[in-house]
Amino acid sequence: MKSEISEEELQLLLDHFEWDEHSVFLRKLIADELEREVSVDAEDSKRFETIDKQVKAALRSEILPNRPLYRRLRMPSLRIVASIALIVASAVAYLFFNQSNLVRKSPLAMQKDLGILPGGNHAFLEMADGTIVNLDSLAQGRELINNLQIIQKTGDGQITFMDKVKDEAGNPEKLLYHTVSTPKGGQFHVVLPDGTNVWLNAASSIRFPAVFDGNTRTVYVDGEAYFEVQRNREMPYTVITDGQEINVLGTNFNVNAYKNEPFVRTSLFSGKIQITKEHEQVLISPGQETLVGRDQVGVRVEAIADTALVLAWRNNMFQFYEADIQDVMRQMERWYDVEVVFEGAIPHEHFTGKIPRDANGETAMQILRLSGINFTIEGRKIIVKEEE
Repeated sequence: MKSEISEEELQLLLDHFEWDEHSVFLRKLIADELEREVSVDAEDSKRFETIDKQVKAALRSEILPNRPLYRRLRMPSLRIVASIALIVASAVAYLFFNQSNLVRKSPLAMQKDLGILPGGNHAFLEMADGTIVNLDSLAQGRELINNLQIIQKTGDGQITFMDKVKDEAGNPEKLLYHTVSTPKGGQFHVVLPDGTNVWLNAASSIRFPAVFDGNTRTVYVDGEAYFEVQRNREMPYTVITDGQEINVLGTNFNVNAYKNEPFVRTSLFSGKIQITKEHEQVLISPGQETLVGRDQVGVRVEAIADTALVLAWRNNMFQFYEADIQDVMRQMERWYDVEVVFEGAIPHEHFTGKIPRDANGETAMQILRLSGINFTIEGRKIIVKEEE
């Protein structure tokens, strides 16, 4: 059998092993190949598990340079799949032993090999009095924080703000604002005191009152957030971001307002929202989005080209369509908490495809390397170099 694989055969393999029942078969082939090379002890089994995760992430990714994703093809025969899988198994075996240089490594060295881990459910709560609470460390259940707020951690990566504490006379305390923020490499689900659900992407924050009093509900967002607003016609909702206001009643929308992005992008999925920039007001309907330039006048309205692209981060994916390398690397930088540096001319390659966000940083970058990106990794710095 020749150690060769065509594009069509490779795609057949990738489609086939996306199914859990077939991934067991792939693991057995890889294990058999490893056994033929050299015996694997308990220490190396940890490295095997790490590489196994990387392989699975690569199998689930579909990054292609400047090309549409392949369509799914009819299932190949087991003989064809086995032939292709043996090639993959051989490559993985080579990777495994080439990385170890056939020398046993210490546990510390093995930990370093895990590399740049993906982000997860991490966030901090800054109370109105300045107290900072690490939400990761809270146990599930209700907790009174500094006599200011009752919060309930209802699951990993989700916090609910309950009724605000009242004074001795039973009246609400003065209006206080809290802030929930995610670091680079973090995400979190917040349920605000009015029942509105907010999902924060990495390096994002939301500032909101401990209780919504009066005629409006106003919150402040930096970064990216997805809203499911609790409908209340008597109290319209206002989301203030850098350079614009979003006015809603009850609706689902996503706002991307990172300061290092060229536009503030607001995408509507249900209901209606009004975007205000300076003296211009624009009303949009589901399926539309607005782009507000940092240094431009006016609000641009477009149809949402692909809902999956906008909501990919909510579905634990990176997804790109004709994205330039700077756009791709900004997302990598936020999710993996790394520094990205461009050395020389910036590559002109564009990308279409997706990568799972639970892949580690090295795996994600190796997938991009297949698309022609030249880079090196130094600690937590990724240096992207001009095309060779």
